[in-house]
Amino acid sequence: MDALDRLVPYYRAFNRLPFVVRRILLVMMFLGSFVVGVKLRPYSEDLGFAFLMSALFGLLWATGVWRLWKPLAIILAIWLRMNY
Repeated sequence: MDALDRLVPYYRAFNRLPFVVRRILLVMMFLGSFVVGVKLRPYSEDLGFAFLMSALFGLLWATGVWRLWKPLAIILAIWLRMNY
């Protein structure tokens, strides 16, 4: 039995959870990644930075904030065109 085959039941169980519960679990996982990155940063800046960046992008994706980037970019483009 392959290692990946042993993970399939856990993946299916995770997908059976309601959407909100899955997102909450993902947010908690990425917050844990953020804490690990903060704790690692004094010892290894590169590894700590990698954890912090993955936590940043993961939190933006898991919380759905990434959907706000396009309207904010349009507003920024209009503001820059009016002022510069």
